[in-house]
Amino acid sequence: MESKDLSSVRTSLLLRDPAHVGEVEETKLRNVSNTEEARKKDVFPEMSAVPTVSEVRQYLKDNPGLFEFCTEGNVPVILTAPHGGRTALPHGEIRTFPSWYPAGVKFSKTGDISTDKVALSAVELLHRNYGIKPFYVVAKCHRRYVDLNRAPSLAYAQGSRQGNLYYYSYHSLVETCIKKIGSKSALLLDIHGHGDSRSPNITYRGTGHGRTCTLVDTPYGHPVLAGMVSRAVDVHPKEGFSEKPGFSGGWTVQCYGLASFQGVECIQLEFGKDYRLSEDGINKAAQGIAAGVARHLNLQGGDAGG
Repeated sequence: MESKDLSSVRTSLLLRDPAHVGEVEETKLRNVSNTEEARKKDVFPEMSAVPTVSEVRQYLKDNPGLFEFCTEGNVPVILTAPHGGRTALPHGEIRTFPSWYPAGVKFSKTGDISTDKVALSAVELLHRNYGIKPFYVVAKCHRRYVDLNRAPSLAYAQGSRQGNLYYYSYHSLVETCIKKIGSKSALLLDIHGHGDSRSPNITYRGTGHGRTCTLVDTPYGHPVLAGMVSRAVDVHPKEGFSEKPGFSGGWTVQCYGLASFQGVECIQLEFGKDYRLSEDGINKAAQGIAAGVARHLNLQGGDAGG
């Protein structure tokens, strides 16, 4: 991996921290415009230093099992799964709830069960059924150590060097994918899971109510979502731009989405438990993603199963 592929991560993530942290409609830090201002207001403690490009490259080389990824795809689609990991972070510190954690931003150490399997199964289906290879970044370590879907100052235990390296390595891989595709051409699908017992068969769309992705006034708002529905994945909302509070899109889609300077089309997908707790459910979710990507790319047979 060339250093030029990672160079943007050192500044781009800092520029976005802590503006728009957490859910768009829930954050109470709208008056905080940048990291320095936040520190002056004692909203956040000092972060660990951002690792250099060479440090990130060496970390990825020394720890090949911490991520599954492809930065050499052949279609302009990126799948990310930050919360499906199950392994311990080597020499990592478990996160604890800090007294300064901002109101309105969810703190969780619970992983999104099997979202890594959903993402990787979708990758396999896309290759097998359509002969294409999307870009993807799948985290293997548990969320209790690092929350990759939060701003860096909220993501890992204060002062944790291993958490710091893990966090920036993951996001450097995501930004490498974006850079290779070109931000104006890329579509990023951020795969998550929710535990709402009232809606275990529902997948919630998260785009910041249309801020992170171009939604159109058609059923489900985007070809990817319509393709998922064609494979019997129940997607909400079915119409309109308003999204369920708490599921409208977190750090990743806000960080890289249309409203950011990256300008990538980003959609967060929150799969209910019915799509993650059995092999049939995982396969159904993966088939939905594959059909949605195929429809987005106008591939023949976009609704075919796997």
